[in-house]
Amino acid sequence: MAMSLKDFRQLEKLMTQTTSDNDHEALAALRLANVILKRYNYTWADAFARLVKVDNGMPEVEDGGDSLPRDNNPTASKDAAAIRSAFEAVKFKELPEYLENLIQSFHEQFTQKGYLSAKQQGILFKAAEQ
Repeated sequence: MAMSLKDFRQLEKLMTQTTSDNDHEALAALRLANVILKRYNYTWADAFARLVKVDNGMPEVEDGGDSLPRDNNPTASKDAAAIRSAFEAVKFKELPEYLENLIQSFHEQFTQKGYLSAKQQGILFKAAEQ
């Protein structure tokens, strides 16, 4: 089962609280994080291996044919550095939540498959320039 985006954001927040100098606060945050993981039948090994799936509210879309397989896609080599730079630039931007979630899904695709469609690249580069 995919974790809700709300719970994933809560999990992220709780993990930052585990660094608190206050042992009670850090322990409480860790216990609440464990509750969230258990709710979705995930383990910390799943989280660290990036196996946690997050439902960002966007429907799954079949490949519309505007991108090529990784081996044949020029994005995999020619534009990879520009795409990585755009992802880095977007990290430090205040974006609307929907756009932040969309960019996150692009990043996951690029990490897993090594390419983005021309349309995805356009959205990413525009977000990085804002």
